[in-house]
Amino acid sequence: MTAPEIRGRVEIGDDVVFAHGPVQTHLHVSGDGQLSLGRRVHVAHGVAISCSGVVSIGDDSRIGPFVVIMDSDFHVAGAADADPSPGRIEIGRKVRLGPGVTILPGAVVGDGATVAPSSVVWGMVPAHAHVSGNPAVRTDAPCSSELGHRSVADLVADVFGLDDAPAAGTTPDRIEGWDSLGALRLLLEIEEQYGRRLDQDDFVSARTVGEIQSLVDTGA
Repeated sequence: MTAPEIRGRVEIGDDVVFAHGPVQTHLHVSGDGQLSLGRRVHVAHGVAISCSGVVSIGDDSRIGPFVVIMDSDFHVAGAADADPSPGRIEIGRKVRLGPGVTILPGAVVGDGATVAPSSVVWGMVPAHAHVSGNPAVRTDAPCSSELGHRSVADLVADVFGLDDAPAAGTTPDRIEGWDSLGALRLLLEIEEQYGRRLDQDDFVSARTVGEIQSLVDTGA
């Protein structure tokens, strides 16, 4: 198991989770930089956070695989010897950053916002907005393909070793290994892929693969 590389001064809240692989996460703070992660933040593998000023991430936010957050571009145009001034980055509570997102200096992401995979964010993202693109702009509510690269049915096939993805109407009792432990494995895989924490009671109550997909799509 690989642990995240942590340098400098970092404040980490209770119940923060770092994925243990397959690619190491790096947190680097230089000079007087202040990096803070709130309670119950989930950081996936391969994340890189560089902080020379202030970077804050609010409670219950989820940072997807290979996200890059940097508050400085490490140079000043036309002045190779000058030290760049960092731009404060604020990521609110219950924010979802999809895989491959880049957060640039000065970005502010409001509470409950969702950033689609591979998007580049600078400036202000309003609270509860869904944004995507380079640069990221506001879109309609995201569908499952925006929040993760694979459907819930595909994840079910992976977790339980099925040859094909099950139909939307497939119930857990028809899939070998979908017991309480199997359900937990599937829940963790969904949360990792989609960057979204599901309510466990709603997840357990879902009667079919399609109903679980609906939970993901609606953000329940």
